[in-house]
Amino acid sequence: MYGKDTIVALSIGANESGMDPINSEEVFILDATTDKFAMIFRLEKAMNFDEIALPITIRNLSPSYTVTIEGVSVTTGQPDATDVGSTAVTWVPAGTAPYIDWVTLAAAVTGARGDTFAVVIDYVSGTAPDGSNNVTFIGHANQFNHANPPYMMKDTGAGWTDVNNVRANVAVRVSGTDDDVQGNPILDPFDFSVSSSTSGDRLAQSFILPVAMGRRVKVHGVAGMMLTGADYKIGIWDAAGNVAITGTFDKDQNSGATTGDVVGMFAPVWLDTGKLYYAGFELASGGGSGLYHHDCAGSNDNLSAFHGYPNNNLFKFSSSAWAKQNGHIATNIVLLVSAWDAGRGHMRGGLNQ
Repeated sequence: MYGKDTIVALSIGANESGMDPINSEEVFILDATTDKFAMIFRLEKAMNFDEIALPITIRNLSPSYTVTIEGVSVTTGQPDATDVGSTAVTWVPAGTAPYIDWVTLAAAVTGARGDTFAVVIDYVSGTAPDGSNNVTFIGHANQFNHANPPYMMKDTGAGWTDVNNVRANVAVRVSGTDDDVQGNPILDPFDFSVSSSTSGDRLAQSFILPVAMGRRVKVHGVAGMMLTGADYKIGIWDAAGNVAITGTFDKDQNSGATTGDVVGMFAPVWLDTGKLYYAGFELASGGGSGLYHHDCAGSNDNLSAFHGYPNNNLFKFSSSAWAKQNGHIATNIVLLVSAWDAGRGHMRGGLNQ
């Protein structure tokens, strides 16, 4: 798909391999006293976390619930009903949904990189959950089978069952470190709210190539999940809006799908490391709208769960200026790399440079 010259498909934004941008959301409602909901997750680094993110899409006069961090059975993959360290806390959802509620646990949890835990939410007191008094959690449906953490489970009174092929939108952090989130704090995995129908407007993912990659990187294409009803350019621009490279493409050269993966290739260009760029598309004609599939994390701090923070927001360019889309990050945007310059005369790449 990316061509034989591509030696690295470098992901920027939120990497959601296997995620389906069409089937999108999956929800579970706690609307009975016997209902329990769990999200199983695996730590990305060693940490003592004491806050956990719960993605709420609907809240209706919610009762009180208990939020507990439990271990996970190596036999069943289910919560093992053992509080890992007196973490249980009473939680009353508040605020206007949808939102991500950061819940402070009764005690911090110590874990190593790769440790697996379950957050379990269970009715504890107050008005009994029913059709009018409840809370709804959101997950992300998958195009392919999703088996590993983070995943979701439910118990409606007869024991834990899998919520098949759904990724849990769960994350953790240490209180006081709002910009060091670990996990997947996504409020809306099917967000198309940032769009345009004006010729010359751009939607692009910001990124900075790490200096650890060397002096510069050769890029010959950009791939992403997008929708466009007009002819468009795919390219890379700098912070001032100047073109680094673009290619123009016709909207009718597709299979007829309304949303799909688009690959734009162009003459290779060298990009400097340590410099801010934007990769995306520009509407080349009016009369049709364009948008990128992107996630809403609710806040810029929550984007610290993804690489590139704090330079990893989705941006919109219009009227000669880039405008940050707070809390939004593009998904599955990929730079097609054919070589990189490590500096001091060291070149690395494929056979065709």
